[in-house]
This record gives sequence, C-alpha cells and structure tokens, in this order.
Amino acid sequence: MPTADHSCPPVCVRGVWLFYSVCRLYVCVYLKCYVHLCGVSWTRCVYV
Repeated sequence: MPTADHSCPPVCVRGVWLFYSVCRLYVCVYLKCYVHLCGVSWTRCVYV
C-alpha cells in the first residue's frame, strides 16, 4: 500500500495514487475505488 508522511491516506484516482498535503482540513472516510491500476478499498480524504 502507498504511504505518506502526513495523517491522510492516498486517494486512488483514475489508476493513480494522489496525496493531500494539508490533511488537517480534511476528514478521512472509507470508500471503494474501482479503477484498473489500483482498484482497491482504501480511504480517501474529503473536505469537511
């Protein structure tokens, strides 16, 4: 699994792992990411 230096996990978008840099403004929730290259259940950060 990809990792990051901050508190929020990566986001799987169109087969690419993306990272949020300012996670104190976000809350992490569970969602399924259905894509070809990294289609796995993982957390993504959404704005509160």
